[in-house]
Amino acid sequence: MRRIFTFCGGLFLVIFFLPSYLLHAQFSGYTSISYGYHRNPLYNYEMASDQVMQSYIELKHLSKFDRSQLGFHYTGGLMVFNRLGERNYYEHSFAGSYNLKFTNEQKTEQPEIDSTENKEVYEDEITNETTPDDSTDSYLSLTAKLNRRHDKTVYKDFDNFAIEVPIDYRFIIFGNYYLRLSNDLGLRKYPNLNELSNMTELMSLAIGTRTAEGFNLKIYLDGGFKYYLETLFDTSRFEPVRSYVLKPDGKGKLGAKIKVPSTKIILSNPNDVRAYQVSMGTAVEKVWKHSSIGLDFLYRHNFNSSTRSLAQYSGTSYLGEDIYNDYFSYGGVETELRYKQDLPFGLESILTLRWERKKYSSPALNLIGEQTSDYRIDMRSAGELYLQKFVDVSSRVGMGFYIAGVLLRNQSNSDYNDYSLWNVTAGIAVGFY
Repeated sequence: MRRIFTFCGGLFLVIFFLPSYLLHAQFSGYTSISYGYHRNPLYNYEMASDQVMQSYIELKHLSKFDRSQLGFHYTGGLMVFNRLGERNYYEHSFAGSYNLKFTNEQKTEQPEIDSTENKEVYEDEITNETTPDDSTDSYLSLTAKLNRRHDKTVYKDFDNFAIEVPIDYRFIIFGNYYLRLSNDLGLRKYPNLNELSNMTELMSLAIGTRTAEGFNLKIYLDGGFKYYLETLFDTSRFEPVRSYVLKPDGKGKLGAKIKVPSTKIILSNPNDVRAYQVSMGTAVEKVWKHSSIGLDFLYRHNFNSSTRSLAQYSGTSYLGEDIYNDYFSYGGVETELRYKQDLPFGLESILTLRWERKKYSSPALNLIGEQTSDYRIDMRSAGELYLQKFVDVSSRVGMGFYIAGVLLRNQSNSDYNDYSLWNVTAGIAVGFY
């Protein structure tokens, strides 16, 4: 982890002091480092606070041709805890994409938006934002991604690698309205936890529009399944429900024994190997010159299917989640409201409010591991305020300073997942293009 941190710091300096060399190589990139106080960085009932450092790096190389473009994209995130140092991890991803444009009509002018915002939303960027961003274009996008996560030995169960192959095809129906067909096939392998190695398939149909007046609308329907590669599980290590062993209590009447909970990890739904889900949603956004507001709504439904998960075994993930809280494991409603506003002195603010109600396929448990309900149900409310100041160092290089604060409450009938948190983070970022 020290080597990774040193590498990220060195790369940060290279990007800042040698942008001209990188620009001649047709590179663009973004890197940031932040430090702050987190009241509950593991997102569980224990409320173990800590100081947390996060670093992020994103590098792109793009070659543009007459009607196509070829891109390569690397992104990485390092999470370093102070007191909880054994939870440190690094995860990164490399992707290659090829986009073929079928039309070359006059572009619809779009409001100018700062491209340095929200660099942490990597999963959407690689499948959508690397494609031609023109409401009059029809295109085909082919992408291949390799993802990897590295944890310390004590939490090596979270180590994993994945291969994803997203395909997007968008064409114009009429005017500024487009139809997008997408397919995302993925394979994720856990070397130290074969029971959760899986394959996923997700298909999506979306219709939307983008106008010169800054009004954007998308309505979409997704459907997919998750399939586990291992049909059996290790009974010496896992159990589906909490068991007990009898041990002498060491005092009192001869032969007296007490019940002691097993130390095995609870693996929910171990006999299920397939899960099916459909979701539908809409995203509406209005963009002005110095502000924008957007509203997203999503509903997920599972077809009487269950996913495997490690109960009471949470682990944060900077770029994505799969082992404990992936989207196939629950159904319900998710809403998000985002408001962006330019402020005096070149400041920019982003306010995000989010509410979710999730019904999981796994049961609710108390802290001992005993089942208290057939289904775990969470209601999450969260708010985040992000302030950023971005200044131009040169014509192609910029530097940003930012501070962010988060409030979150997760109400759950599963005791381990009933918690609240807040955190405050400050950071610095450099971007070049």
